[in-house]
Amino acid sequence: MKPRLVCRIQMISKVLIVLLYAIQCSGSKISDLRLCADDDCKTMLSLAKTLARHHHNDPIFLTFSRGEVVQILSKSAGNRPDLWGGQIGDRKGYFPRSFVREYKVEIPNPGKIVPTEVSL
Repeated sequence: MKPRLVCRIQMISKVLIVLLYAIQCSGSKISDLRLCADDDCKTMLSLAKTLARHHHNDPIFLTFSRGEVVQILSKSAGNRPDLWGGQIGDRKGYFPRSFVREYKVEIPNPGKIVPTEVSL
């Protein structure tokens, strides 16, 4: 084989491995615990603006466009610290915390660690 072809095959293999890992991670379950202001996780912790589009086929996850305002209802805890819970209008769900930037924090140190509901 030509060295160029070997390099290309190796590069494609690495890209496929990264894509498969990303798909596996995005399909992982939600966290077992969440950090909230109250036992029902109904009190808003903060307001945040979405930084990028987030689309997920699973209804447990919140889908949004860039620039939307999210009411943050729960934050990182448990086995999926990358996920927060929030609400946009009447839609609730989980999303990667890296997709939002808080701009108004109402409760800076929420103190309730509660089990996660499958549906918010």
